[in-house]
Amino acid sequence: MIENMPWTMITTNSTAAGGEFHAVSPWRAIAPGETAARASMEVAAITGTGMQVAAAVQTANDPRNPDAHAAVITAVTTNGVKDPNAAATTITVDGKRWIRTGYSVKVTSGTGWVRVAGRVETWLP
Repeated sequence: MIENMPWTMITTNSTAAGGEFHAVSPWRAIAPGETAARASMEVAAITGTGMQVAAAVQTANDPRNPDAHAAVITAVTTNGVKDPNAAATTITVDGKRWIRTGYSVKVTSGTGWVRVAGRVETWLP
């Protein structure tokens, strides 16, 4: 499945190790065996101390109580285009029913923001 993520502005003050997840797409059913993912993105106006952004996915059995998110591309700290990683990322979907795409963001201190657009593709390897 291909999810195009249009331009959006994200603000965060999260310093958590895994970052903070900002959903872009709605929840959709996971196809059995859909465990491979890759992403690309374009970053503009990244601002803030240690601000990082990465395209990510989040899974759940119940969307009211989602699992932790997982980045599917190396996080970036500068403006520009980020090509997909050379190898696909393996995502854990065992027993999960739902998936959605978005961005993982974090700063090292203070508040940061970024304007970002991207694309996440998931498939059966």
